[in-house]
Amino acid sequence: MPDSRSPYPVRVWRYFAIVSLICVGAAIASVAFGRLSLQSRARVASRWNRVAARSLGVRLRVSGQVELPDRPVLLVANHVSWLDIPVVSAVRPVRFVSKDDVQAWPLMGWLATRTGTLYLNRGSGRAAHRMAATLATALGEGQRVVIFPEGTTTDGSHVLPFKPMLLQAAIDAGACVVPMSLHYSDHTGRPTQAAAFIGDMSFVDTLRNIVAARGLQAEVVLHPPIDSVGLDRNLLAAMTESAIATAVAERRAGERPSG
Repeated sequence: MPDSRSPYPVRVWRYFAIVSLICVGAAIASVAFGRLSLQSRARVASRWNRVAARSLGVRLRVSGQVELPDRPVLLVANHVSWLDIPVVSAVRPVRFVSKDDVQAWPLMGWLATRTGTLYLNRGSGRAAHRMAATLATALGEGQRVVIFPEGTTTDGSHVLPFKPMLLQAAIDAGACVVPMSLHYSDHTGRPTQAAAFIGDMSFVDTLRNIVAARGLQAEVVLHPPIDSVGLDRNLLAAMTESAIATAVAERRAGERPSG
């Protein structure tokens, strides 16, 4: 539809704004982050990402179980796009686990590393075991970490089976797991693939689609926490996957997700 794209001057402004913001972020990360704790870096990154979302024309919404429990928390989300990371960071100061090839992205990989992103070699079972141990330590220290257990992105219309290995971290740390569903909609409120990062798409391809989108809204729905005590990782993964998959299916059916 012709009116689904933002006017050309708006798109030009968004490119200018986000490039300027990335330069500012790089300066802050190189000068100040060396003196800040991981928690403080997460708070700075959260504020930066709120501005970045506005610069890209993305409207943020948070709903559901908005207040997180006062105990170790592992947040688990479906995965649609690299945009998921700034969107989630904008609403909560957190760390992320990302696939290791993100570390090689020009500038953006460096920024992700400076903000405390943990990298996982998804093709290595030993790496997953080591990451679970690292996550358990981080959770025990009071850090809030986000994982995407699908292991890849989708177009947002469905949820792939969750890989359970990293959920072991919540069990080892005695943490609760907060399922978190991510939804993208257009200016009419209908689901959109404007933010999708799938197949052979590059970072620039997705950026172009986001910048061009009119009234793109990203909604983060926080669902009731799941206590990991007494559960094994397979059951915990299944319960978390069910909560998120149900929310995505309800949204696609035109209903509001529960939670």
